[in-house]
Amino acid sequence: MDLTKEELGRYIQANDLTEEKVSGTARVASKKLDETLIFDGLAKKPPNPHELLNQGPSALSKELRQDLGSDDSVRVMRALQTVQSLELREHALSVMAIVYRRKPYTDTSKFFDDAPPALRSVSVKWTAFETLRAFVSNGSRSRVLKP
Repeated sequence: MDLTKEELGRYIQANDLTEEKVSGTARVASKKLDETLIFDGLAKKPPNPHELLNQGPSALSKELRQDLGSDDSVRVMRALQTVQSLELREHALSVMAIVYRRKPYTDTSKFFDDAPPALRSVSVKWTAFETLRAFVSNGSRSRVLKP
């Protein structure tokens, strides 16, 4: 976790941002996700959990992997929120990869309002780091996160 935190710190410093600005932007985006039903190119109708369950046990995992690896900041934030709330530790490596990702995230839906690309991308990284930290602080640690 220390190396991941250092990596996040490097992104914050390299983009002349502050932790407060990054964490604040990430919190506002997470709150927006809670309050807003967002339809993207994949979602043509509100999600139906029964349909997802009927697709089999790996359907949610497959969608989360796709969204965690997406270039779109909204899809990644939504996936991070799902992974954290359901404590899906099996996605820890994909979450960690977000922190180390070099390519910036897009925001075609203006979900982050007028946040500059650097702030948007580092805020997504911040959310990923917070997700990893929640895994560690919530008791039993997965094998992936054990030293």
